Amino acid sequence: MMKMALVSVVTLFLICSSTIASQACDQFAATGQSFNVRLGYKLKPTDALKWKFKDETIFHKKQEKVLVKKSDVNEDGSLKVTNLKKDQEGVYIPEVFDKDGKSQTMKTTYLCILDPVKKPKVSATCKDLKVTFQCIPDKVSDKQPVDVEYEWLRNNEKMGKEKKNAFDMKAADTKADKFVCKVSNKANSETSEAITHNCAKIGFPGLPDELFGISIWVFVGGGTGIVILLIIIVIVCFVQSKRKRKLRLKDEEELRLDWTNTQQQNHHHHLPPLPDHPPPHHHHRHQQQQQQQQAPGNTGPRQSRSKQNRQPRPRAPEPNGQPEPSPRRAVQEQKPTNDADDEKPPPLPQPRKKVPKGQID
Repeated sequence: MMKMALVSVVTLFLICSSTIASQACDQFAATGQSFNVRLGYKLKPTDALKWKFKDETIFHKKQEKVLVKKSDVNEDGSLKVTNLKKDQEGVYIPEVFDKDGKSQTMKTTYLCILDPVKKPKVSATCKDLKVTFQCIPDKVSDKQPVDVEYEWLRNNEKMGKEKKNAFDMKAADTKADKFVCKVSNKANSETSEAITHNCAKIGFPGLPDELFGISIWVFVGGGTGIVILLIIIVIVCFVQSKRKRKLRLKDEEELRLDWTNTQQQNHHHHLPPLPDHPPPHHHHRHQQQQQQQQAPGNTGPRQSRSKQNRQPRPRAPEPNGQPEPSPRRAVQEQKPTNDADDEKPPPLPQPRKKVPKGQID
């Protein structure tokens, strides 16, 4: 018994489901719009026409005479429904009778009322080498219904694979292309304006977006960093080299000045004293000894004045600070004055003795 009851319930459920399925939406319309419910029959002037909605007659015409007119009917007999609302959703039943009153077989229409889609617009967002296209409502306050469908057009050609409101593409491959977004549901559809993206980063032609799983921009940035580092190193080396060269030139200049000062000091040290200075002590003592050895009245051989008092006259230094060497200086430097090295003068000649004239042989 329990099994039979369960089978009966399942059967009843299937029957109800088939009934509901048979009453599934045949036509769709958007709220606030107008819609024509098709008759599906070629109406004759002699035929009588009746439209019913929720078991209520909303239009009845018989032999060119309108009996009920709660809704308008077109010339072909289709029902015109305007300013649709949610409560106008349901089954619309047409009935047609010929001039003999015979009923014609007609198809009922289940009309579903949906919220209309809003007009969209396309936004393009640049990210690395890619651009993201997104279909959004034109007004921020608008919101698309749940059952909306998306369709994309690229240069007026359908993109069959793209059925979502957003997708990514390579910026380099789509730089000059026009993209259009189309949104729709079973009640209506809207289309956006065509746009083109202006992403500055379009990548490098011929290079992949990623290399070993890493963005190509990482390698590009690394290479740029290495180049900048090399430039900085070259600049630092150049500055250090220039600084070292300047220090070396400074040291050479100081050495040159020291050498010049040393040469000048040596030159002044080897020069004989000036005439207005007293002669050295040892030279004066040597002259006194010579005078004592000479006998009175004998002058002895007179030395040349040039040898006695010849002293080199100091020359004024040259304008460049380095005096020219004197040829006399070398001779004087080779014969230093020394008491021990002075030679003794030759003996003085003796006076002749007077001899009487008779003793002369």
